[in-house]
Order: sequence, then structure tokens, then C-alpha cells
Amino acid sequence: MLVSIVIPSHNEGSNITKTVKSIEENTDVPHEIIVVEDGSEFIDYDYARCPSVRLITTKRLGSSQAR
Repeated sequence: MLVSIVIPSHNEGSNITKTVKSIEENTDVPHEIIVVEDGSEFIDYDYARCPSVRLITTKRLGSSQAR
């Protein structure tokens, strides 16, 4: 079973990096992390280096669309 974790984000790059690190350290089941960057002005791609992260970028559509 694969668990998908979806993280909507707008200008939260450093927080997302910490979140991804925490997920990686505390999750024992197979998983993928999907980060939806919702029109961020700058994107800190440090977390995107993790093999379980899939990054989706969008125009600023709002949090409901990013989810």
C-alpha cells in the first residue's frame, strides 16, 4: 500500500523542507509526498531533492484548488 501525503503551499519553502524531513524520519510505510506550490513568489527547492517528493507548481489559485 502506498500512502500519498499532499501538502499545499504558498511561500512556505523553509517550512515545507522541515515538514518533508519530519515525514521522512517518522514514516515507516511506502509513501509519496506531493507538494503543490500555489503561485509562490519564490520556491526553496531543497525539499524537492528527496526522491519521494513530487512537486506541482500552479498559478495562484487559492488553497482550496491547491488541495
